[in-house]
Amino acid sequence: MTGGAAGAGRSATRARPEWRPVCWTAGLGLALAFLVFRYGGVLANDWNIAATAIALLAIFVVVFPGPGIAGGANLEQNFAGLTRAILWPLGLLCAYVAFQAVPLPMALLAWVSPARFDLSDAVKVLGPAPRFAPLSVLPSATLAAWSSFLAYSLIFVSTQIVTRQWKSSYWMMVLPLVMIAAGEAAVGLLQAAGTSAPHLAHGTYVNKNHFAGLLEMVMPFPVA
Repeated sequence: MTGGAAGAGRSATRARPEWRPVCWTAGLGLALAFLVFRYGGVLANDWNIAATAIALLAIFVVVFPGPGIAGGANLEQNFAGLTRAILWPLGLLCAYVAFQAVPLPMALLAWVSPARFDLSDAVKVLGPAPRFAPLSVLPSATLAAWSSFLAYSLIFVSTQIVTRQWKSSYWMMVLPLVMIAAGEAAVGLLQAAGTSAPHLAHGTYVNKNHFAGLLEMVMPFPVA
């Protein structure tokens, strides 16, 4: 009797979700909801706010790693299997994108990208030829794309870690997405049934195609 009660108590303890994945999932859900309900995240300032929140959530995963699927409480266990299979390719790809915004000597640029060298060399008719030039024609746009890719990578890696912390309740990871899509669907139905033309459902998105894309991507989760 005592052994059975103790076993039941241990099972209940294992079934109780950790506070770390709950906080992370709620935080990411709020960041995504902010973007969706702010015109679909098309404004640069809104995206910067969400990207900052995503970075803070990734730091949260590192500072408070929590137990992994095997029950360990150290950071190495949560990153087990990630280093070679995921982290290295993502890190190299991030470095490759950032490298395109680094000014290079013209001799090196001519070897790496002859077409980019010709484009930079052509401006010497307007003045002194530049001594350094990046691979990117518009480095500011490249760095903006790099920051976005970095945010996507942080979400991908953090989700992989936090999903294992949810253990048997890993389906809770998609609950924020389902709730956001349900809210958007409700807004879209009201718009389609409204009295004012053109009766198009677009939710809070500027582009109705993005609205449809959100519903299409989330639809399999409630069905599953």
